[in-house]
Amino acid sequence: MFKKIVLYKDVVNYINGDMDLETSELMENNTKFMISVIKYTRDKKMYQFCSDRVKKDYDMVKFMVEKFSDDINFISNLADGYISNNKTNDDDYTYDELIILMSKVYKEKYPDDFNKYAIKANAFLSFKLFVIEELFKDPKIKNNYGLGFGIFEMDYSGSKIIMDFVAKSLIDEIFYGEERENLEKILHKNYKDYNKITEKGINTFLINYISTFDKSLAGYVSNNIELINSIKKHLERINKNWNKYNENLNNEKIEFFIEKISDFKDNCCFYKYSIDDIINYIVDYFHLENIFSSYLNTLKQIDEYRLYNYNDCYECSYEYELESIFNELTNESKKINPNEMNSSDLFFLQKIIKIAREIFIEDKYLNDDEYIDSEKETKILKFPVRTNINKSIRK
Repeated sequence: MFKKIVLYKDVVNYINGDMDLETSELMENNTKFMISVIKYTRDKKMYQFCSDRVKKDYDMVKFMVEKFSDDINFISNLADGYISNNKTNDDDYTYDELIILMSKVYKEKYPDDFNKYAIKANAFLSFKLFVIEELFKDPKIKNNYGLGFGIFEMDYSGSKIIMDFVAKSLIDEIFYGEERENLEKILHKNYKDYNKITEKGINTFLINYISTFDKSLAGYVSNNIELINSIKKHLERINKNWNKYNENLNNEKIEFFIEKISDFKDNCCFYKYSIDDIINYIVDYFHLENIFSSYLNTLKQIDEYRLYNYNDCYECSYEYELESIFNELTNESKKINPNEMNSSDLFFLQKIIKIAREIFIEDKYLNDDEYIDSEKETKILKFPVRTNINKSIRK
């Protein structure tokens, strides 16, 4: 406590000019003291009074960058000076840390610009991940290291700036990477109701999901929960769009289902039944009223519109065509009865039921190119097993 009071008095005396020249020069060569002076005055001009050694001290440069991040030109000059004189090496990670810090400052100020610091920061991460991937090829490696976050902890645990950057980059890869499933799709595939997610707690859900990729990363996030704030905001948007997503997905499934059964219908003896007849049978068979409610309601509105136009235009020159429409609309749909079918029709009906089950019940539908046919071999993707590593990624 006494030392802090003395230091405060020294700072005040220095600022007020009540300190002799020899002591002042001594203090100007003390990084911690000059940081205290700048904190107290909140004036970046006081940096000019620092000795050349203090000006080049990483702690001072880092402090100035964080303290005066609103003056991008000023801190860029300081950072560039340090970076140019301190190339990255295995024993000192201040170079990498400062680049990452500057890329973060630039991103906050100019979110749409991809600056030179961001390029260098990404190059740093890409190289380290490449080295890790090479290490994971070692047949002697046995234990699971997930995405490799635990290896970064071996070398950079002393730098929260680097660890946060690596963690955030891996988190973004998990949730938004090109090789990962869309987060919204993942949630809808695993939960019928968004409330099921909130019951477990959003943080718990996200950390548990991250742990399926990298347990060390999940542990770090649990102690630095702010790293998943952007993901939580994304979840809020997904929640607002929950019902709309389901509606769009159902429409896509229905459209795909109609496409599939049309291919069969055009090439077999099932011609006496319309698409609507088939849909009505499948809806009753699997109790899909909720999924098809919007579709059936739309069909009803179209029929009513067409029938209205018929009644309104009965004297027009399209009498023959309108009469055909009227007959189509007023005839009762044909109900499909398997007991009255021949073997050819039964075979087609079984194919329809199989397709409907895969799309609407087993939820194997993705899109036209990714549709999973149970008669075809299904490819199972597995994440590589990571194991214990004896060497540092810096070496």
